[in-house]
Amino acid sequence: MRKCLLILFFAFAAAGASAAQIDTVAVCSTKMQREIPALVVVPDAGVGRRMPVLYLLHGADGNHNDWMAQGMLNPYASAAEAAGGKEMIIVCPNGSPDGQNIFYCDNYQGNNMKYMTYFFDEFIPYVESNFKVKAGRGTRAIAGLSMGGFGSLYYGFLHPEMFCYVYACSPATAIEGAPNLYEMLGTKDLPGITIEIGKGDFLFGSANSFKQALDGSGIANEYITRDGIHDWAFWKGCLPKLLKKVSDTFEE
Repeated sequence: MRKCLLILFFAFAAAGASAAQIDTVAVCSTKMQREIPALVVVPDAGVGRRMPVLYLLHGADGNHNDWMAQGMLNPYASAAEAAGGKEMIIVCPNGSPDGQNIFYCDNYQGNNMKYMTYFFDEFIPYVESNFKVKAGRGTRAIAGLSMGGFGSLYYGFLHPEMFCYVYACSPATAIEGAPNLYEMLGTKDLPGITIEIGKGDFLFGSANSFKQALDGSGIANEYITRDGIHDWAFWKGCLPKLLKKVSDTFEE
């Protein structure tokens, strides 16, 4: 894999916190037969040495810029680092190529797109070849919201040997045409799991059902509920906890 196009590079500093270098890159994918953009955030303090990595997935009708533009990713990440959290590279892939919501899986509703294959066979190797990432289960986590919450749970169950933690915000857990998460609950040695959802979210009932299934299968998990609905006001409240959880989980 190679970098096809460098779209954007700049540095941003939150008040009282360190700056970050932010790349928007397009990755050439043979599996998807197109270029797919992604946002990569590298703390300035960590430039030149290897750091753990968080893959942060967006929701339906969104793109790789959402966590930065809507979720205040860089200020929160800089504040977390300033508060003593581990420096980490944060990667936001585009899970809706050409504006199509495909739930981060292959052949979603028969569309013949191989996004999951692209993610594991092309995208992660690209990130780990082009950025100073500590490659290993103990230094790789995944998180996301809504559709990306589904994607993070799916990827964590599919490849538990690759991720130390999954943090799913307002996750979709039962999607027609996508893999059945309930059928994957027998997976061994799963990463740590947090599900956080608002009590007024339209997905609250399905999240509760999935939480019960996790418990019934003996799968350790953290389940956070609080006031809120399916919107960015809620997800911005998730982000500081998400960053702290993965930071605390990452190996030194």
